[in-house]
Amino acid sequence: MSASKNIKVVLTKKNIKPGAVADALGVDRQVFYNKLSRDTMKYNDVEKIADALGCDIVFIDKQTKEIY
Repeated sequence: MSASKNIKVVLTKKNIKPGAVADALGVDRQVFYNKLSRDTMKYNDVEKIADALGCDIVFIDKQTKEIY
């Protein structure tokens, strides 16, 4: 699943509007919406968004399911 899809799932489950995240990050709402819809975020963008959403980013081994 792409970063944008994951973020959208979290937004829905936590009932948070994308504009609220943009405001918390201090970025223009339209820029945030565009990055979300086009899935054009850099890794550091995803880190900041995850932090604003109160989430962690994890890597999971596809074979062993071990979380790193």
